[in-house]
Amino acid sequence: MKRHESLIPLSHDHHLGLILAQRIKQGKSKAPQSSWPERRDLQRDRAVEFFDTGLTFHLEAEEKFLFPLAEKYLPLENEIISLLRKHHAQLRNLIMQLRGAEGLQLENLLLRFAHVLEEHIRKEERIFFQQIQKEIPEDQL
Repeated sequence: MKRHESLIPLSHDHHLGLILAQRIKQGKSKAPQSSWPERRDLQRDRAVEFFDTGLTFHLEAEEKFLFPLAEKYLPLENEIISLLRKHHAQLRNLIMQLRGAEGLQLENLLLRFAHVLEEHIRKEERIFFQQIQKEIPEDQL
């Protein structure tokens, strides 16, 4: 299904988030000219920078505009909205923990962050955005 124009910037952010999650999970890039670092501390720095410079605003936009709109027009979908809000809290908490993590803790937190980020994005793109586009009036989107 084609994305409504109001959701395209969020979907673009999702694309970047999936790339980050995949790079973290793989540990290193397979592309020969990639600037993705192999060291986990540098990967952490990239994840924190991604969060601070883009993801924070993305989460706030969803919480301030998209979730309330969905709650108004999709009252039976509160379960998914609740799950997505939980993911937001988990991502914020993981980034907070990642900022000072080292060693095995860093490894575990990075992988957990990548997992939650990917799961969150897939739920929004495959389920939540589809429902929004079907059920919320065009003029409200």
